[in-house]
Amino acid sequence: VSIDKAELRQGKLVMERPKMAGFDKNNRPYDVKAQKAIQDLTKPGTVELEVIDAQLPMDTSSYADLDAQSGVYDTSTEKLLLRDTVSIKGARGMDFLLKDADIDIRTGSMQSDKPVKVTSPNTQISAESIKVEDNGRRILFKDRVKMTIIRPVERGNTPSSN
Repeated sequence: VSIDKAELRQGKLVMERPKMAGFDKNNRPYDVKAQKAIQDLTKPGTVELEVIDAQLPMDTSSYADLDAQSGVYDTSTEKLLLRDTVSIKGARGMDFLLKDADIDIRTGSMQSDKPVKVTSPNTQISAESIKVEDNGRRILFKDRVKMTIIRPVERGNTPSSN
C-alpha cells in the first residue's frame, strides 16, 4: 500500500490517492487505486474508497480495467464491493456497465443483482443480474436477458450498395 497523504479525522484515517497491490490465486498481480480512502480505526480490515481505478487479471496475459465511483475493499478477503456505476473494459473483449458489483479478486469472480449491460464488437447483452466465474471463463446472465447480435459488414459490401 502506498499513499500520497494521510490524516486522522474523527477517528478515521483519511488517505489521498492510495494504491494497493497484490496477487490473485494464480500469483498474477492486480492493482487498485482511488482518489480517496477512508479507514475506520476500529475496523482496520475495511477501507472505503472513492473514485476507483483498478487493473485486474483475466488470464495469463490480459487485464481488465475497472472504474467505479465508490466502494469498499476488504483487505483480509481481497473483495471489492463497488457501487454507483461500475465500468469494466477489456474483459475478454467485452465491456461491462453495472450499477454495482461484488468482486472477489482472489477467485476471479464477480456478481451483481442489479441491471448489467455487456458489449463486444458484435454483441450487446443486457440482463437484470450477472455472475462471472473463473476470471470470465464462465458468465451467467439471469432475468430478462436480451441479446443483440450485430452482423459485421463485409468489405466492399456496404448497406447502401445492396
